[in-house]
Amino acid sequence: MIIVRSPLRISYFGGGTDLPKWYENNNREGAVIASAINKYSYINIRFLEKFYDHKFRIRYFKNEEKNSIKKIEHPIVKSILKKFYNESKGLEIIHNADLPARSGLGSSSAFTNGLLKSLYFLKNKKMSNSLLWKETLKIERIIDGAGVGSQDQITTAIGGTNFISFKKKNIKITQFTDLSNINFFKEHCSLFFLGFTRNAKKIELDKVKSMHKKYPIYEELFDLCIEAKKLFKKKDALNLNHIGELLRDQWNLKKNLSKKVTNSKIDDLYEKGLRSGAIGGKILGAGGGGFFIFLSKNMREKKKLIDQINKIKLVNFDLDRDGTKVIYNNQI
Repeated sequence: MIIVRSPLRISYFGGGTDLPKWYENNNREGAVIASAINKYSYINIRFLEKFYDHKFRIRYFKNEEKNSIKKIEHPIVKSILKKFYNESKGLEIIHNADLPARSGLGSSSAFTNGLLKSLYFLKNKKMSNSLLWKETLKIERIIDGAGVGSQDQITTAIGGTNFISFKKKNIKITQFTDLSNINFFKEHCSLFFLGFTRNAKKIELDKVKSMHKKYPIYEELFDLCIEAKKLFKKKDALNLNHIGELLRDQWNLKKNLSKKVTNSKIDDLYEKGLRSGAIGGKILGAGGGGFFIFLSKNMREKKKLIDQINKIKLVNFDLDRDGTKVIYNNQI
């Protein structure tokens, strides 16, 4: 049996500019800043003995028992097994996660990274995390097409806090080694679960469909990310008011990428957060639901915000540096 743990992630700046339609087809550049967090997706995998009346057992929010790979319904599981598994032994694959899927935390890529790494280790092979995210990106692009971005695969594979730049056929990762400003920023953030999830693929495809009309917005999102990187990299203490301003600007831009990004509930929450002392915030992932993060200028204002936003779930989190890793292996 193998158990693999993959971190979820929070993307702070640049989301949308990691869509291949933007940085591959327009000769433009994208960039994101994102952190892996200590909330995880877990894959438990083992060979299945032949005395069962099925060859494959897959448990996620559904329970599948199939006798062939081609009959498996889960698209990621089916695709990975078709490409990477040709043994006669059956498999049991069980997925669990600390937080809900379809909520803007990169859970799909964390799942794919975890499954692929666990399958390799089950066959007594190893896969580096730098190769892992590249394979995951290929798989997700085949399944989701233009609706998949290029950042979640990286951060949930390698962990840490990263500045990732995207150019045609060139993705460059720069990991933040001095985390003093990142940690200071994180300590002043509050993460809330809205209570409802969404279909990210539909939202991202809607963005792609109208992208040609909104090039200036994507360019501004990229510029904001570059400015945020400079602030995080400074040796001086982070200017929270400046970062908060960038978050506010980013949220106003992001809402214009698609009408599906926000709704009245999300808008009401954002306005209430600002009235309660937040200096900026944004929805995570594609938008439409899931998790929302607020930034406060000091800890007193953060407590005030949490006291006021008390009808939805607050999620405490820390940063993850390990990325996708095997946490149990009884085959060693």
